[in-house]
Amino acid sequence: MVIKNPMKKTIQIIYVIVIALFAIIPANAQQPDFMFVHSFPMERPYYGSCTLEVASEDGHNVECFFVAVCYGDVRGDGIPYMYYEPGMHFSAKVIKLSPTGEIEGEITLGQEGISSIIDGLYRDPDHQDYYIAIGRMENEEFTFMKPFMAKFDKQLNLIWMKEIELQDDYKKYMSAARTLLDNQGELVFCTILMDNIQIKNRIFLRLSTEGELLAFGEFPELTRTVEGPQGYLFEYQDGSGDYGQISQTGVNNMEASVWRMNRNFEVVNQKSLPYTIDMPQEVLCFSYHRQSGAQSFPDGSLLIGGYAGFIEKNNYPNGIFSDVVFMMKYDENDSLVNLSYKRPECEDIIYLADKNPLDGESNAFFICNWQVPRPGYFDVPSSLVVTKTDNNANIIWQRYYQEDNHLLVAKSIMTTVDEGCLVTGCFWDVPTTTKENIFVLKFFADGSLSVPKMEEFVRPYCFYPNPVKDQLRMQFSPDVQPDKVELYDLQGRLVRTQSKAFESIDMNQLPAGTYTLRVTMEDGKTYSDKVVKE
Repeated sequence: MVIKNPMKKTIQIIYVIVIALFAIIPANAQQPDFMFVHSFPMERPYYGSCTLEVASEDGHNVECFFVAVCYGDVRGDGIPYMYYEPGMHFSAKVIKLSPTGEIEGEITLGQEGISSIIDGLYRDPDHQDYYIAIGRMENEEFTFMKPFMAKFDKQLNLIWMKEIELQDDYKKYMSAARTLLDNQGELVFCTILMDNIQIKNRIFLRLSTEGELLAFGEFPELTRTVEGPQGYLFEYQDGSGDYGQISQTGVNNMEASVWRMNRNFEVVNQKSLPYTIDMPQEVLCFSYHRQSGAQSFPDGSLLIGGYAGFIEKNNYPNGIFSDVVFMMKYDENDSLVNLSYKRPECEDIIYLADKNPLDGESNAFFICNWQVPRPGYFDVPSSLVVTKTDNNANIIWQRYYQEDNHLLVAKSIMTTVDEGCLVTGCFWDVPTTTKENIFVLKFFADGSLSVPKMEEFVRPYCFYPNPVKDQLRMQFSPDVQPDKVELYDLQGRLVRTQSKAFESIDMNQLPAGTYTLRVTMEDGKTYSDKVVKE
């Protein structure tokens, strides 16, 4: 555990880019043989990734995948650029993948020598054989960015590409963007405008699928940080056609609200979200709502998911914080009716996946984050946490994925037609290697992996701290039950065993060294991990 200030800010960074590559075999197979790892045989990726699963009309057979990527410059020392710099060239491409992940072609969207970024990929609701990309590009003088749209077919033939012209007051650089295809088949684009690294304002555009500007709006309050245009866009499902977005707009505080806007981006109402919630043993602090995702339901209820911090109540407000993934449910009267969270390793710094942080349909929702142990950040192994909940914010299962020498960065999570999910991102070896590799993990609806050999890297529990001084703490996913936990020394001798009270393993009297933690579940599955005793 570490001492943290509850007002901490996440690192302002556009992460080393990650591209998402998918693969699923046809639906007539029982289970797709799915764990795809790939390195693009091209320039280093800079910014991404948006993905689109192209399924047949019946929604079962996956025909192909489209992946939006950007390839950018590399500094002289071989390290990718971590921040966008005006005038730095990177080109946006859409790559087509077969259902098993082979590259079948690509198309470049933008102008030669002009940087472009794709922020969203969608199937054209008016023409099922066409696809739409929406994003941002620089102007020819490299003085500002402007939105653009492009339409292409399944064979990657460009139908058209259009730049969206804005008034002179809005010709600024754009810091990240959120996009949405609404129920009426129109696109929403939201971005923050910057002027000499100073936040100017946040704007919204509603566009037709032919690139026509239908509505424009400016957010009524100053955005708090430069870390993207706040929470993820969603559409209310009560028939109103209204849009929603979670935002932290207070410049000097952590106040967060759900802003509801009509189709012309006029504010309908504003619902404040709590900064703290008292729990039996701790206080939950929601300092990072700018990253939260939301889903609306026809009955007027709202599901919000993201990450927060908690502090032991007897030490509040200046005690020890830990990061948690949470889900909360509000009813149609804006009353909080349920809150659930599970604590990943408490010494980790958590980041949500960039795309679709809360993705799901019907009764199942998924959220993915990646976490880096302090103080290493980007030169130590990280882990992924995938959480599945129902629409009442109850956690169904949680899985932890980690390999010993890999820093894993989650970039997107999306539901699949079989009610599982795909997690995509990149990894690189630490601490010295900077070559990125692309990964895709396919989870089934029950939390199992499609490729059994990957089970050795996935756990239905977490343990911390590691290294440990006295008490090794454990937390298990709610869908599994442990039978026993054992500790073995390097000579293979059993030094500890527990068949109940699994939350804490006493290691206080054990000599310093490396031990094997063996966990046996009630279904007979066993897992082994290394634990270092200080």
